[in-house]
Amino acid sequence: MDISRSANAAAAVELPNLFHTITGYQVGNTTIEDGGDDLYDGNGDDGRYNANSWTVNGVLLKYKDNGDFGNVGGQEYSMDIVTNGLSVVLFDNASVDILLYGPNNNMGADRNGQKYLKNFNHKNWSVYIDVITDAVGGEAGEDNDPSHMVVVLVERVAGVEIKAVVAPFDDFPGTTSNTDYQDIRVTGALGARVIYLQGALKGATRPEQADIINALTKIATSVIDLHYA
Repeated sequence: MDISRSANAAAAVELPNLFHTITGYQVGNTTIEDGGDDLYDGNGDDGRYNANSWTVNGVLLKYKDNGDFGNVGGQEYSMDIVTNGLSVVLFDNASVDILLYGPNNNMGADRNGQKYLKNFNHKNWSVYIDVITDAVGGEAGEDNDPSHMVVVLVERVAGVEIKAVVAPFDDFPGTTSNTDYQDIRVTGALGARVIYLQGALKGATRPEQADIINALTKIATSVIDLHYA
């Protein structure tokens, strides 16, 4: 998958040797049950969680790899899983709204975490960057959890929007708020290309949030420049 190769080549320069290796990211699944080091906690005690899930027309996307194609809710997509880098999901001609995470998802790596966002336009694309970082480990004294990162690139077509909603959820005693549940929804993307880049950084060695945002900005613009100039 060319986009995956170029995104990860840029990531190797901008975020060298910093990626957390995500566990449980397997072809055919629709969620990550346990991404390791408190990242993602799918399928909670009551089975309601959808960690790292895409939903189209109410149907959960099944993970593919190596650029293989699939169809979810009548929408074609391709996907490449990179467990220690940036995974890519591409909807080359979106025909319906696409929801990443929600409803009732569980991000993991979120206890007392902070959420940082950036929106900008580059050429004929809108870019949305979403980072959760500074989450506290599961037990007192543990290293910080991985930083979770999502970049959404949407071809600018009239009427296309990206809507992000964060619903704070007090999951642990003493927690004032966290970013356990959130939705990232692309709406009205009729005829547009929509690209998701998703990955995580090691908790103990993560850069400052501004440096993460700047690195992801460079990665996103390089993907656009290389493939959609």
